[in-house]
Amino acid sequence: MKVLDFGVARGADPYATADRLTRTGFIVGTPPYMAPEQARGFPEPRSDLYALGCLLFELITGRLPFQAPDTVGYLSAHLTQEPPTPSSLSPDIPPAWDELVMALLHKDPDQRYGNAGDLAQDLRQPRSRWRCCAFQDSCSWSPRPSTTSKITLRQPG
Repeated sequence: MKVLDFGVARGADPYATADRLTRTGFIVGTPPYMAPEQARGFPEPRSDLYALGCLLFELITGRLPFQAPDTVGYLSAHLTQEPPTPSSLSPDIPPAWDELVMALLHKDPDQRYGNAGDLAQDLRQPRSRWRCCAFQDSCSWSPRPSTTSKITLRQPG
């Protein structure tokens, strides 16, 4: 999985006009998915893992980890508030997904996965913990109706 922000990618477009390029003093990124270190102006590779955590949180709960009325509210929340566990919003979410999402949403990048490869390896190891049963009716949990995902998860056993 790749997390892309096409607003940032536009800067590499030789045909982009100057008024559409990122300028000094402006936020680069999408505030509802922005890692704390990115909000402080110091993004790093693990910032994308935080954004992935926000995306996974949204996919399995139907809402973002933080609710805010505007950009400043989102940035403040990412910097100062702890996100709720996904299962606190939907008790049927397996504990393993809580652990995964909360690790990705850790405020300290050093406490997240080292890279996407480490995350992928963790997802492959205990396969029964992450059981996905896409398009099946037998699963005990499915994403919130407001999401467009077709993936459902179930606890082993």
